Amino acid sequence: MKILIRNDLITGGGVENVMYNLIQFLNKKNCDLTVVTDLGSSEEFYNIFPENINYIKSGYKRKNLKRGTINWFCDRCKIFLYDVLFKIRMLRKFDVAIAMKEGPSMIAVAKSRSPKRFAWIHVDYNYSYWTHYHFSTASDERICMQQFDKVICVSNAVMKSVIDIIGDPGNLCVRYNPINYMEIRKKAEEKQLMIKPEGKLLFIAVGRLDPQKNYLMLIEVFAKLCKIRNDIELWIVGEGKQRKALEERIKSVGVTEIKIIGEKKNPYPIIQMADCLINASRWESYGLVIQEAFILGTPVIATRCPAIEEIFDDRFGILVENTEEQLEKALLKVIQDPDLLKIYWTNIKNFYMTDILYEKRLEKVCNLWEQKNET
Repeated sequence: MKILIRNDLITGGGVENVMYNLIQFLNKKNCDLTVVTDLGSSEEFYNIFPENINYIKSGYKRKNLKRGTINWFCDRCKIFLYDVLFKIRMLRKFDVAIAMKEGPSMIAVAKSRSPKRFAWIHVDYNYSYWTHYHFSTASDERICMQQFDKVICVSNAVMKSVIDIIGDPGNLCVRYNPINYMEIRKKAEEKQLMIKPEGKLLFIAVGRLDPQKNYLMLIEVFAKLCKIRNDIELWIVGEGKQRKALEERIKSVGVTEIKIIGEKKNPYPIIQMADCLINASRWESYGLVIQEAFILGTPVIATRCPAIEEIFDDRFGILVENTEEQLEKALLKVIQDPDLLKIYWTNIKNFYMTDILYEKRLEKVCNLWEQKNET
């Protein structure tokens, strides 16, 4: 089977992780794969993926040259030739074409000649309707989605949000993201330099430093607790546009027990060593880090939103309303009774079902184009 996979990036966040898992799974099934991205390079791609996979960059990167010069003219000729060659390569007949992301990737694949087309949606449109920049109207986006056999939403919350914002295209389905729990556990055993503070409960929060993640509220709550307890510490693992504001707020509340430790290429050893992971997000489309924590046996305190409610189990932690008061109560509950964290840890070990997270989820995705009877 010849399959085209299109995305904007080679590496990045959750979308690219799903793409990685899908490509590796399809490659083992001996599919003839071609991957197209808007950004990246062959060197970057083949540092990650096997050489038997075809890789194409969708466009030629324009150089910053003085207009009207010979070099500028030559660069424009290269752009034109690259575009022609790219279109010729895209004339190849693929059995299946897949857009890994909403927006431009979806638009490109909707125009493909493939007899079967599929697309993914990874964001909650009620909170992050960024694709409106690429469509004149919501109706235009809905019509674009109707060019696909199925549009895959990563949660029921995401599917509902699409219907709320642009209407029902009639071909939406839900497939939870595949999570390679074996690789996560393997990476968690790698050596790393961070050492757990002795005699303290270690809480962590993992994710980009963005208002969506609600770190300012988390800092306020934890700082209040630090002033009455000296046996707790919070590490925030991530990088992003809000870092300076968060560092200034930590400084202003006057506690040293809250630390922003930046982005970690492999955060899993830290997640595994932590006593508890905190997810205070205003919204999520899937809640990947929560499931990664469960895979590593780490209890979770999370604030409520539709996508988190889908995957949360109160045997493994505490789910509360997204307010300072409720988050503080949950944290106090486990700080004052550390044995509660041990109960959650034991429940995760005994009851969290990791075997359904990877191959079974990927098989459910592949069943869509292999014409297996699943809705």
